[in-house]
Amino acid sequence: MNDLNRLDDVALVAKAQRELPYRSAAYECLMKRHQPYLFRLIFASLKDTDDSQDVLQEVLVRVYKSLPAFQGKSAFRTWLTTIAINRCNTRHERMKREMHIKELLRGQTSHEPEYEPAAEHNPDEFGFLMDGLSYQERQILSLRFVADLELKEIADIVGMALSATKMKYYRALEKIKKHREPNP
Repeated sequence: MNDLNRLDDVALVAKAQRELPYRSAAYECLMKRHQPYLFRLIFASLKDTDDSQDVLQEVLVRVYKSLPAFQGKSAFRTWLTTIAINRCNTRHERMKREMHIKELLRGQTSHEPEYEPAAEHNPDEFGFLMDGLSYQERQILSLRFVADLELKEIADIVGMALSATKMKYYRALEKIKKHREPNP
């Protein structure tokens, strides 16, 4: 395993593709390398540790099953990011449906907050700043600041036009800026 740690992602992916499903050392090395990044990205979108752990496991299984078919048309990390975001979207939609059903049973209606940050966090923490944003805004900012992707890459991953992605990105930043300004 120590020799595998010296390999870059391209070499590890090639090795894992040759060896899976019979040997998984190269796959395990890749996942250990990228797991902290994936968890931060997932948690930034879902804001729940248990859900984030569940989605991370789903991503690891999906990568294990799909890695032999990975063609390298994008960087491995971009491919991982796309899988993680797709799994987050699936989980988020399921959570929205469940919440909507619960609210209907209680006779309430649902809407996403314009900006309602949690009260007990440090106002300079990334998570605190993103608390009041919509899911899509959190996702775009997470891809920009956690995954360090360019807006064009983010647009491709979230399936939006570049102009729409830029608009959402700048509006989210504006919401955060307004929130951080002292109230008169």
